[in-house]
Amino acid sequence: DYKFKMNGNTTLRSCKYITIVTLFCKVFKTIFSLNTKFIKKMRYKKMRYKKMNIKK
Repeated sequence: DYKFKMNGNTTLRSCKYITIVTLFCKVFKTIFSLNTKFIKKMRYKKMRYKKMNIKK
């Protein structure tokens, strides 16, 4: 009975840890994707700006 209680505790803890890690990963992925999109937009704007300057 005692062993079972201990196991239950550890499994609960591991589940909590896994959920936290997954949440963190999701947040990190979303932030990373947003950053990459933003960087691409900035690069695109810069490229357009450079092309415009060349045309001048």
